[in-house]
Amino acid sequence: MYIEQSFSNFDGVKNMIRKLLCFFLVAALVVIVGFSEELQTLEKSKERATILKQWEDELKKAMEEWNIPGMTAGIIYEDEVIYKNAFGVKDLSSMEPVDIETVFQIGSTTKAFTATLSAIFVDEGQFGWKDRVMKLYPEFRLKDISAQQGFLFEDLMAQHSGLYPYAGDILSIWGFGRDKVLSSLSEWPTMYSFRSDFSYVNNLFVVVEEILERYSGKSYSELLKEKIFDPLEMKNTHATLDDFLNANNAVTTHVNDGGNPVPINPEDGFIGWIKSLAPAGIISSNIYDMLKWVNMHLNKGTVDGEEIVSRENLLVTHSPHTFVLGNPSEPISAYCLGWVIEEFEGFKILWHNGDTAGCHAMILMIPKAQLGIVILSNMGSQEVPDILAKSFVQLVLGKEPELFDQLNKENSQENDGEDVEFYPHLPLEKYTGTYNNEIFEEVVIKIEDSGLKAVVANGSHELTLEHITRDYFTAHLLPYMKDINQLSFMMDKKGNIKGFYLTEPSSPDPYWFEKMDENN
Repeated sequence: MYIEQSFSNFDGVKNMIRKLLCFFLVAALVVIVGFSEELQTLEKSKERATILKQWEDELKKAMEEWNIPGMTAGIIYEDEVIYKNAFGVKDLSSMEPVDIETVFQIGSTTKAFTATLSAIFVDEGQFGWKDRVMKLYPEFRLKDISAQQGFLFEDLMAQHSGLYPYAGDILSIWGFGRDKVLSSLSEWPTMYSFRSDFSYVNNLFVVVEEILERYSGKSYSELLKEKIFDPLEMKNTHATLDDFLNANNAVTTHVNDGGNPVPINPEDGFIGWIKSLAPAGIISSNIYDMLKWVNMHLNKGTVDGEEIVSRENLLVTHSPHTFVLGNPSEPISAYCLGWVIEEFEGFKILWHNGDTAGCHAMILMIPKAQLGIVILSNMGSQEVPDILAKSFVQLVLGKEPELFDQLNKENSQENDGEDVEFYPHLPLEKYTGTYNNEIFEEVVIKIEDSGLKAVVANGSHELTLEHITRDYFTAHLLPYMKDINQLSFMMDKKGNIKGFYLTEPSSPDPYWFEKMDENN
């Protein structure tokens, strides 16, 4: 459930301002002359068929090269579904084919649903975008007290909290629940100033969920069904993990293990991590339903003349809140509320992807052109849907899609990793025992199957520790989910283990776990 696009800082403020001005100038020109002329090929059946055939061929090729088991894709233009198709299989064991009604997890594209649901609450007068979070949720706490006091409701979804990227996600991966996600918010260190820099997090959407539930007395899933799914007749869309796992026509999720799809067994427990981050990535759906969802956005909040959400408050979710500062040669991007807005080929596009480790989704819209693209796949940690969606826009504009080449380049890249000089570890029993950290609570290290296991989250999950060198280990939940974290055990002067540091990839500082056993 990640925006899988890397950004670096601009070299100077002048470049940023210059590009911002160009961005809005181009957007304004497109509104005036661009859309009616440049997308005429979609209105000509012969040219449309040629474009769709070329695009579908590239989709099939990418699926094969990336070993993606299954995929569905749909395109809507001016209220008409001009394309929908299904490819591949739901599961590599059964080899049952995917069809256009097959349900996939949509990952972080759930965030736009949460933002739209919030807009409906604003329409109803429940609260406002500018209301302070501490007024709506008095228990709200952050390490940065000034940010805590100034946090507005809209800030919860704008990705400029100052927290480090993906702060707190590890708790969900380890098996902790929603209450822990909320109570730990004050523990995560800040990396940036509040409202100054883009930093993608999931846990603040759980605060939105808490507020919506408190003001309505209903669960998040009930609210989505009542206010969005049912009015849009999204009959195969759900916001609980059980509904996805029990669906009659749903895919098996697959993790990308070095380019090879490996099915995720629901009994392994890992698939359940998304439950505690539900408003950031829990929804499952199919192409039929997702095209209805996109069309509602393209029609500014209405369906068949009936208003689902006001145009004014839907526009708030589509508007830039946090600029994503990248290389000056890259297009301007900004995070809205559950959407990314970007300059692409002279168009202002809205998009968001979603990744649940086992599925990857992409939604792209050009609102002024009434064009929407949805691609769902059942393998995580890959960007094929993202690239395909943008490539379709290039094809329509009569350009050779350079992004097709990117698909091949990315798949051919090999990550050999950094060679580490090997040294043996201590006798394994030296590492065993109970360790404690204020955030993560107790972790029990034990010997099992001639190796080390870490029991975490009050027994919710067991992590396998894989030796790197000396007293350094990586921790992973399953054989195909490696390098989640690194544990570095530390010794006292007597050679006894006194604790370990847990290194999380995006955290600015490691977390210390002190060994509680008296006898080492």
